[in-house]
Amino acid sequence: MSSIIIALIILGVLVTVHEGGHFIAARLCGIRVEKFSVGFGKPIFKFVKNGVEYSLSWIPLGGYVKMKGDNPNDETSDPDTFFNASWWKRIIVAFAGPFTNLIFGLLVIITSFFFSQQSYDHEAIVDKVSGNLAKYIQSGDEIIKVNSKEVKGWYSTLGEIKDGEDNKIVVLRNGENISLDIPDVSLKDWLNSENIRPVISAVVGEIIPNTPAYQADLKEGDEIIKVGDKKVNNWYEMTEEIQNSSDSVNLTILRDDKEIQKELTKQEVPDSDRKIIGVLQKLPLLSQEKYSPKEAIVYGTNYTFGIVAMNYKGIYSLIKKPSSIKGSIGGPVMMFTTGKKYAEQGIAKGLQFVGLLNIVLMVMNLLPIPVLDGGHILFSFIEGIRGKRLTTKTQMALQQVGLFFLLALMMYAFYSDFSGIISRYNSN
Repeated sequence: MSSIIIALIILGVLVTVHEGGHFIAARLCGIRVEKFSVGFGKPIFKFVKNGVEYSLSWIPLGGYVKMKGDNPNDETSDPDTFFNASWWKRIIVAFAGPFTNLIFGLLVIITSFFFSQQSYDHEAIVDKVSGNLAKYIQSGDEIIKVNSKEVKGWYSTLGEIKDGEDNKIVVLRNGENISLDIPDVSLKDWLNSENIRPVISAVVGEIIPNTPAYQADLKEGDEIIKVGDKKVNNWYEMTEEIQNSSDSVNLTILRDDKEIQKELTKQEVPDSDRKIIGVLQKLPLLSQEKYSPKEAIVYGTNYTFGIVAMNYKGIYSLIKKPSSIKGSIGGPVMMFTTGKKYAEQGIAKGLQFVGLLNIVLMVMNLLPIPVLDGGHILFSFIEGIRGKRLTTKTQMALQQVGLFFLLALMMYAFYSDFSGIISRYNSN
């Protein structure tokens, strides 16, 4: 129950930030605001201040700012109405909501980097090595130092490699520390798993929501020991067998010393020919990392705009490959499940999830779909280019199309959520 309350509070904050952006921009542009509501439907409570009715309503699925004359059917010559404002002012008002979500998300994510960050890693034990690196490193070597600095895992090892320079590495081999001087190392050689890779067992880490693995009720800690009739000894063999198999995959899983059979249907990946089942590697090493204020700002900013780029890339991929939409869209259950996982990892991850939601809200609202902010921006741009507004009939018709599209998308998101839950239930 407490998790649901927290989720509703977070949603309320997101809506307040978004609508607050519209509210402030409208005021600055000389447009009169009549109502400011968090939620829809019947108000829980409301009050009036400076001519604006503020309310908190029962349906916590959004909110709205009611501006004077924001209905295309309203015929008025008053200068303080939305549709009598200049086209560029309407763009500012429409853009302000998503922009405020971006700024708030950025600040929240930067704040998250002021807290200790949990990081996970693989053990720095070499599984396979070839090419130039094989002259120095052997399978089974455990890397313990890189350029005189102790390393705790595989990714921290990569972080200490000097690209294009000589590197001194200490490995534990057959119980003995051995110092290796490796000349002219290219970081690309280390990043290419064909050249060198760490030992990774076929143990499941995170399960991606609304994927075949989620629907088949795979759990963290499951060890995949067979794909079809083929025994697999590590993550590499397991993924290779899954990729080479047909769309239907039979897995033999070891869970609590018992073998379990699971049948899954692989899922398409946007902008790729690969198909997945939706599991991530188990990262056994946990460490805590603390950043300076300067590092927190840099990492937080990079993280934020990385998420923005990732969202737009994902939308582009879905447009290119609509068939991959299955499993790519989730509703409130997916959001709640993902948020809970983030929160369980500490306050830093919890704040990053809040920032992520703000960015997703920004990206979605800027889509050029009528009834969304992006649709209002599009209409206003067209008016600026044409020198006159689209007819009321045209705007209303386009808004109905946009509303139908959004309702269909919401229904699919709910269907995706609950079909996943039903599939998990039936797999037990």
